[in-house]
Amino acid sequence: MRTTPKILIYFFSVLAGVLIYLTPLLGVLYLYIALALALVLFVRVKCDPSDRRFLTAMLILMVVSRFFISLVYMKSRGEVLSQDEGLYSQKALYMVYQEGRSADLSDYFVTYFNDPDLIPGGYGVNAYSRTLAAFYKVFGYQIQSARLINAFISLLVFTLLFWLSKLLYGSRTAKLASGLYAVFPSLALWSVTIGTDMYAILGIVLCVLSMVQLTRRATFLWLAAFAASLFLVEAVRHYMMTILLTVASITVFAHLWYRLRRGIRYAAVCLGILLCFTIVSSPLFQKVTGKVGENMEVMIKQQQAFAKDDQAGYLVFPAHCYKTLRCGLIDFLSAEAKGLGYLFFSPFPWNIESSLQFIAYPQVVAMFFMFPFMLYGAYRGLRSAPGLTLPVILYSLIGVLFFSVVEGNIGALFRHKDMVTPFLIIFFSYGVNTIFLRDE
Repeated sequence: MRTTPKILIYFFSVLAGVLIYLTPLLGVLYLYIALALALVLFVRVKCDPSDRRFLTAMLILMVVSRFFISLVYMKSRGEVLSQDEGLYSQKALYMVYQEGRSADLSDYFVTYFNDPDLIPGGYGVNAYSRTLAAFYKVFGYQIQSARLINAFISLLVFTLLFWLSKLLYGSRTAKLASGLYAVFPSLALWSVTIGTDMYAILGIVLCVLSMVQLTRRATFLWLAAFAASLFLVEAVRHYMMTILLTVASITVFAHLWYRLRRGIRYAAVCLGILLCFTIVSSPLFQKVTGKVGENMEVMIKQQQAFAKDDQAGYLVFPAHCYKTLRCGLIDFLSAEAKGLGYLFFSPFPWNIESSLQFIAYPQVVAMFFMFPFMLYGAYRGLRSAPGLTLPVILYSLIGVLFFSVVEGNIGALFRHKDMVTPFLIIFFSYGVNTIFLRDE
């Protein structure tokens, strides 16, 4: 029977005393460590023995690395949160200030905003900013609160991604995919900065995992997880919920279609054609097409504004679309093709206009290498496990096509496309595994 060395007992006793002494300054750090420890213990109890060491080591590595990334990032950005992470923190502080439950925030508030009247509700008020507000009420304003919350969310995403990858393609692919997620540069950065993106990624991965599990066996638990994931995504990125519901609907239809007999399939096709004709002829369809046209106009105007006012702005539609604010099918397909190039391979080396774009370029180089393996992995996934792969590949395809045309800013595209990146990483990992390892 092993015994714990006395030196370790002494070391951790001293460490515990120091941490208790620093409690007023490190409240959020304690919570982060406690939640991470609880996740590690949960994983060690629930996972297979063959995966236990890998998951434990990776979770500890992520806990430590995210903490130090947050410290370094804080030092480089100053003592006040700024840009998007600052926006949500402002909204959270304003909620606390309005409720008047924490008088000690007044000095922080005045320093942070200068003029409280300039911080109304509206954009930036969502589930993430409300979560920050709850933390600020308990711990007071701490610049690291937002970043450590994001870091813990990234640990949850890592765990779910491993689970999903193993369910789809086995343990070796799961280790490669989740390990790559843990060190992927942009995802590591968002895991300590942009909480809305990590919230959305968490909800999306849980939703796709729920769909895969429901494909295998429908249970109330996974139905509840599916509903909860939609609620989580709606709370921060409502348009992504529409995409996920579309994926779920197509998945259900495909599985029902597979179980139909040939004669019933013919009848279903005839019924579907009749239904489509009825819908197209209805007033509802006219309203839908009108709404789509309005959204297209807004999107085209937004791209124009980005291209005119922002160095990172770009255009994907033909020039006449920006003059008339109208877009035909050929124009839309042309925009998709051009947008896909931006999504996968921008910022382009001949068009780097800022230090941030230059720093991001090594990841773009990696994407050139990863791209063919992603395609091959998706192909092999459809061959080896078509039913389970279907919702994953549907979401990836719709998400990629969606972000290819709706963005008009390289910075926003670089962030938002990472709501699809975890699934592309899974396909890349499976492609590498089937080519070079071939044991699963």
